[in-house]
Amino acid sequence: MSAIDEVRAAPGGGELAELAAKVVGDPGAISAAAGAWRAAAGTGERHTGALSAAAAEVDGAWEGAGADAFAGYLGRLTSCGDRLRQALAECAGHLDTAARTLRDAEAAAQEICRQYAAAAQELRATGTQTATAPAQAAAGQPLTEEQLAQALRPMLDESRGALQRLVTDTGTTLSTTAGKIETALATIPNVAAEVPEPDTQPFTPTPGRPIGWSPARVEGQVTALAGATGPSPGSAGFGGYGPSGPPPPGGGPAPQGQVADWINQAIAILRANGVPADKMNPNDIWMIIKHESGGNPHAINNWDSNAAKGTPSKGLMQTIDPTFNSYKLPGHGDIYNPVDNIIAGVRYSIARYGSVSNVPGVVGMKTGGGYQGY
Repeated sequence: MSAIDEVRAAPGGGELAELAAKVVGDPGAISAAAGAWRAAAGTGERHTGALSAAAAEVDGAWEGAGADAFAGYLGRLTSCGDRLRQALAECAGHLDTAARTLRDAEAAAQEICRQYAAAAQELRATGTQTATAPAQAAAGQPLTEEQLAQALRPMLDESRGALQRLVTDTGTTLSTTAGKIETALATIPNVAAEVPEPDTQPFTPTPGRPIGWSPARVEGQVTALAGATGPSPGSAGFGGYGPSGPPPPGGGPAPQGQVADWINQAIAILRANGVPADKMNPNDIWMIIKHESGGNPHAINNWDSNAAKGTPSKGLMQTIDPTFNSYKLPGHGDIYNPVDNIIAGVRYSIARYGSVSNVPGVVGMKTGGGYQGY
């Protein structure tokens, strides 16, 4: 028998039990729902990540108006997936809050009832209450129910007030949490409205329409950035490696799984340093890396205007030495270290554009305009 049930036998205990019952719910069921929503968010994240990676591969292999439009179309689709995942994850967190609120409130209500029931039982058993029944107490006679109720009235009033405040506070917290869930659900995108049928898009072949797809020139995407092609260090167009020097031996594009690990490590470090998670979407970071370096942490651009000035772009996110030095974190000062490079590149992107997702090249890929450097 719970304390809420036991308190009904005490004078005035029925009122306390009714108040306590108002905060009794099923937090276990709410926690289970939160787990289901969180699992759905995780599943969505995996599928969206796979789609984003596949889209990046297609975009890397093909170019032209049709290919760019297709990449932008998939970008809008993955954006919808990201927003759905975020909404589900937020709702799961709010459900956890609701479950915890109910669990704590019921525990507090049970304790209030337990203390009152215990006081009533002790007083009924001992019959000692000199302030209200001195004659009976002195004679060892048991208190009447009326005398017992009178003796317990101060504690009853205190317990009633505590339960009333608990009911009010719990209701306020749950109402606020419900509002947050509704707000999160409202952010779930209308995919049908935001992502039209593919057959209506310019990348879909139709009679009389140029297909707009051609194989991409791989040389400029990987080997040129890695320094294997383009002006040599001794040519007129190259101004030197800059203060961080040339890239270490080895390198080459890393497998996407490895790049994902680097991105996750960098995000964890940035979050620990106060950078909001919603400003550094991992799929958008990968999109920048894919286009800037092809996933090669030793990539170096030795042919553009920055290279001519002696500050070539380097590393996964192709930062120049001055920018890297301005946005690196203490203990992460190696421009060729993939995690350090991502940290500086992300901090620069947030400082200049507000978030990684606002980088023009990322926006261009999601809206059909194609990628452009940042």
